[in-house]
Amino acid sequence: MSIGSGVVGVASLLTSTNSSGEAQVSLLPGNYTIRVYNGGFTTFSDFSIVSSRTTFANVSAVRSETQPVFSDLSDQDSSGFVGPWQQISLAVNSSSAKLILTSSAIFLDAVYPRGSVGASLSQGNVTKEVSALIVSEPATPSAPGPLWFTLQPSSFISVTGLSDLAIGTYSASITVNILEP
Repeated sequence: MSIGSGVVGVASLLTSTNSSGEAQVSLLPGNYTIRVYNGGFTTFSDFSIVSSRTTFANVSAVRSETQPVFSDLSDQDSSGFVGPWQQISLAVNSSSAKLILTSSAIFLDAVYPRGSVGASLSQGNVTKEVSALIVSEPATPSAPGPLWFTLQPSSFISVTGLSDLAIGTYSASITVNILEP
């Protein structure tokens, strides 16, 4: 997380959260921008600190998953993987397209049953989350019926034992509360 005043020559304050997801910093009164990020999302908000008032910034991240109605995920070179240079076409219901297009991060969730090559030995299904770029999107995202996306994974996806594929998205927001003394 970074907190900056926007003043030229003044560095932003960088801090990490504790195991509970909390961070505490002391700032002088003024106008600031808080930027929160991790591998899954990024979000920011402007806020002001007023003298003699306590200011809290609450950040929430929501993870959503969209099941494609069709995918052309395939092992084109018989290696057992889809590589980061390959593209995957996915069709989703039109009601899911807006969620995907407005997300700050797109992931491909590859689901493997316990004990398969792509999974660890933990119990139940295992999900491997791979970030992805949208290479092409629907020309008319509000059209009814299935809409096509072309995605490119950022790392290898094992196709051996793959039981399901979904598009994971993150959206994040910050709420700033100022308490009276």
